[in-house]
Amino acid sequence: MNFKKDYEDLYNQWKNEIEQVNLIDLAEETFLRYQEIKSKINDFNLNDNDPIKIRLIKEFRKNFNYLFDDFLHVRKIKIINSAMNLEEINLNHLIEHEKKFYQNLVGSFKTYDKINIAPLPERPIEKSISEESSTLSLEKDNLEVPVKIEPIKSDSFQEETDYQYTLIRMVKNSPPLVGVDMKNYGPFEKEDVINMPYKNAIILINEKFAEKIDLP
Repeated sequence: MNFKKDYEDLYNQWKNEIEQVNLIDLAEETFLRYQEIKSKINDFNLNDNDPIKIRLIKEFRKNFNYLFDDFLHVRKIKIINSAMNLEEINLNHLIEHEKKFYQNLVGSFKTYDKINIAPLPERPIEKSISEESSTLSLEKDNLEVPVKIEPIKSDSFQEETDYQYTLIRMVKNSPPLVGVDMKNYGPFEKEDVINMPYKNAIILINEKFAEKIDLP
C-alpha cells in the first residue's frame, strides 16, 4: 500500500469537492479504500525508537484524518442543501449511505410541505361573552331601545415571527440553501459576506464554510 499516493489521491478529491458547487463523483470502492487506509493508519503501531519517524507518522495520520472527515462533511452539507431545495442529484455520484440520506431528507421535506399547506380543520365558533351581550335593551318611557355594543377585539393572538440574523463571511464556495425564513441564499463564493438567519449561519460556521463577523 502506497500511503503517499493514497494521500495525494484523497487531497485532489477533497480539493475538487470544495471547489465545485455540485457533488463530484465518488465511487463506493474509492470510499471503502479511503476508509480502510484511515483504519490502518490509526491502528499503526508507533513502537519505534526513531522519534522523527514517529512524528512523521503522527502528522500523516492527523492530515489524512482531517482530509477524509472534511471531505465527507462537505459532501453532507451539499446533500442537505440540495434536499432542502428539492433539487435532483445524480445518484450515480453518491455512495450507498449518501443515497439513503438524501432520499430520506427529500421525503421528509416533501411531507413537511404537504402538512404546511394543508387546510386546517374547521372548528366550531364559540360565542364570547361580549358577543352574547352585544345587544342590550334599555327601557325609557316603557319603550325598548336596542343598543348595539361592538365586541372588543384583542390582538393578543397575533403571530409575529422574529428571526435572529447573523453576518458571516464565506471561506469556501458553497451551494445555495433555503433559510428558515423561507428565503433563498447563495450560491456562495469565497469572501462573500451575507446576513442570514442564525440557525442557517451556525451550520455553515460549524462545517467550516464560513466565519462569523463581529461588528464593533
